[in-house]
Amino acid sequence: MKYVLISFFGLFLLITTKAADAKVYALTVGIDEYAFFQPSLDGAVNDSNDIANTLKTVQGAEVVQFLNGQATKSNIFKAWTVLAERAGQGDHLILHIAGHGAFQKAVFPEAGETFDNMYLLAGFDVTGEGTKERILDNEFAFLFEKEREATVLFIADICFSGTLARSAFLETEAKVRRLEGLIEFEDDQLRDELVALGPPPSTSAVQNLFEIYAVGPGEIVPEVRINNQMRGALSYSVARAFEGHADRSNDQLLSETELDRFVLRKAREHANGLQNPETRASADLALAFPTINRSLQPPVIEKLKFFVLASGDADVDRDLITARLVHEEVEYAKDPLAADLILEVGGGSFAFFNSTRDLIYPSVSAIECEGWSSDGCAAKLLNRLETEFSAVVAKEVFLRRLAERPLREAVEVWTKNTATQYSKGERIGFHLKTEVSDSVFLFALDKFGRITALVDQPISVDASKPLFIGESIVEPPFGADHFFAVTGGEELRAFSRWLKANNGRALSQAPETATPHGSLGAELIEKLTQGSLSVGVLPIFTVEQMQQIKN
Repeated sequence: MKYVLISFFGLFLLITTKAADAKVYALTVGIDEYAFFQPSLDGAVNDSNDIANTLKTVQGAEVVQFLNGQATKSNIFKAWTVLAERAGQGDHLILHIAGHGAFQKAVFPEAGETFDNMYLLAGFDVTGEGTKERILDNEFAFLFEKEREATVLFIADICFSGTLARSAFLETEAKVRRLEGLIEFEDDQLRDELVALGPPPSTSAVQNLFEIYAVGPGEIVPEVRINNQMRGALSYSVARAFEGHADRSNDQLLSETELDRFVLRKAREHANGLQNPETRASADLALAFPTINRSLQPPVIEKLKFFVLASGDADVDRDLITARLVHEEVEYAKDPLAADLILEVGGGSFAFFNSTRDLIYPSVSAIECEGWSSDGCAAKLLNRLETEFSAVVAKEVFLRRLAERPLREAVEVWTKNTATQYSKGERIGFHLKTEVSDSVFLFALDKFGRITALVDQPISVDASKPLFIGESIVEPPFGADHFFAVTGGEELRAFSRWLKANNGRALSQAPETATPHGSLGAELIEKLTQGSLSVGVLPIFTVEQMQQIKN
């Protein structure tokens, strides 16, 4: 028997569940290729493959997968019906979807809704038979309402409410991965079926349901590069949770609280703060999902890939830049869509953008010259660029490696709004909250990965209420800053002393004392992920647009 104390919407319940004999039945759908939308997505099939491959390693799991053209409405509903019939009391039913979402005028506006959200299938069209190849939130609600025995996990890695677009955050002349706006139908052949179903049941009234949505209202789902693949941050984070990385109690069972905290945090980290997933749970839910019983080693991190973009009409020698910048941790990407870093060069200035195209190094003049080829401009620019590029890469590598390590998550840090991009003169108010009353130490990493201690010593935090840390005024260009809050009792004091001793030093530098770690960044990761420390991370970016990329 497993005893779980859960908290949802202010309601605390003590529940007992028996999970030893629970089985897993899963249906995962990933659609990159659409008949109606061109060009395709790049990460939805990867998402589905990751979820499927992860769940197939759970003992006794039954996994059905549909990709691209296989993902017809008929196939999906038939497969779900079979899985639901096989799932019994205490088992787990999983429905994972990845691809394009959209919205339409509500079928039942009298039920209080203006729009209905929908998942678009590979054969979708706005007229004829293609109008049937979509699944509305109403239909999902009826599917879940029928299930009376198994626990249902619904994972929607699409924009299911709001702007409803999975986006690559990188628009080129040849490819724009973005679907926006209200879908209007010329000949809706599905409407009569929807009307016949009647008003949908409220999912809040459905028993044993846990829903995870990639974003909240008004937000987009970025496709991001993770380990050399375009991915959805939500699906990737859920797969790692299923592996056991979210199992904080080390009982090889995943509770709803563990899943909720891990996925919401990791998805934000992988999307550089641009994504804010939402979860919903039945009031009587007691999730006890069997995680994979294997050694949880961090995945191998691929080399960081960068692309050189000539700003405007600048005459830039990409080969010369590449020859100077490539080293053991980075390689050149011929395709900008495959890049983790975009280096924009023009005249005597340069700037860096990350995988979600946030500015991480401000576009400022590095030297005075009229153009790349004028009076040794290239040589002067490359000398400065080489040094600063190494620092930027060291920080990006640090953030990627940290995101792949299991972190204790007893502290949360946020700003007064959910934005991560800020303009000149804007005020940013910082807040934090801990699970237990504890001490917290605050530090930041600037665009070069330089460590800045923000307090002299750990400060006390009352777990019963959020702590307002302070307010800053944005004065760009500051590029990308990352704000860290760390808790951990007595161990925190040793960490704070170590960090203050390294105040002002960069992650790319070697540790001052002899250690097995090759860099200060590697040593910091070990300190943050070993022992009893808990870590909260908040990325902050300057608002600035990148030039449109032309291959």
